[in-house]
Amino acid sequence: MPKAKSYALTLVDYEASRVIGQPFVHFAAANVTSTHLKHGENLEKTQW
Repeated sequence: MPKAKSYALTLVDYEASRVIGQPFVHFAAANVTSTHLKHGENLEKTQW
């Protein structure tokens, strides 16, 4: 989407519905304005 001002991302696990009875949303991020992710630009689980 070349003219988008920002993006929204979700990670939905539809296979979880077999276990918990509904899809499970692992995360949602909104208003993401970057067009790329730099190498190593992430957080370790101990940094949350």
